[in-house]
Amino acid sequence: MSVNPFDNEGATLSAFVNDEKQYGLWSTFVDVASSWRGSLRSGFSRCTPEYLYKNWTNIRPKALRERLAQHRRTAASRQRG
Repeated sequence: MSVNPFDNEGATLSAFVNDEKQYGLWSTFVDVASSWRGSLRSGFSRCTPEYLYKNWTNIRPKALRERLAQHRRTAASRQRG
């Protein structure tokens, strides 16, 4: 018997998101850390691969994406300069 919920095709998994806009899959038998919140309105809705493909389009943390965007703006401003 496997204890890995991802090995159990019948396991119910839910998607949660943290402040860095990173998604995580949590099995229903695991307590969710307080830094993660439900990514669907009900909070604990069943996750599907289609949901993740649609909503988790960038795996980089939010802070990194913001720094890269700022860097691009600064570089573009210097080129116009």
